[in-house]
Amino acid sequence: MLSAGTSISLPYFEYSISMNMGESISKFLTYFISLSYIVALQFVIPIFVIPILGILLISIFFLKKHKSAKEEVELVSEKLDNRDLMILEAIKRGYKTLTEISTFTGLPKSTTYRRLRKLTALGYLNEDRGYGKVFYQFNVKAKKTKLSKKKITEGIVEGEDKGKSKKSNL
Repeated sequence: MLSAGTSISLPYFEYSISMNMGESISKFLTYFISLSYIVALQFVIPIFVIPILGILLISIFFLKKHKSAKEEVELVSEKLDNRDLMILEAIKRGYKTLTEISTFTGLPKSTTYRRLRKLTALGYLNEDRGYGKVFYQFNVKAKKTKLSKKKITEGIVEGEDKGKSKKSNL
């Protein structure tokens, strides 16, 4: 048993610290608890750090992969096809919402939505949100520069949807 006059040496990493037990029992207990905590952490840290770092690296890898795949899709989809022209024709005739445009063009809502997002990203359309609905309209700058008025004002748009060829007089 330790008494008030006992001296004890404790190794702390590479150093040795001598304490006189008469000085302070609380100092000894603090040192002993912190030393045992440090020794315990030497075994616990690698157990938790390695899986956490692994999960972090894997998630970063997948996020970068997802982002690069999204950029590739956007680069491929910069040209307008006949479905895009049908949607632009619908907006030209005054149809403003997704449902109206989808009904007018005969395209499924999911396809119409993707095409509207594409046209908005390319700068052909503006998206206005109000009263719980999204309204689409021409971007004034796109009207002047990018939009091929000849193709849209012809009134005949040819498109293929699920292997079926259809012609509509818009």
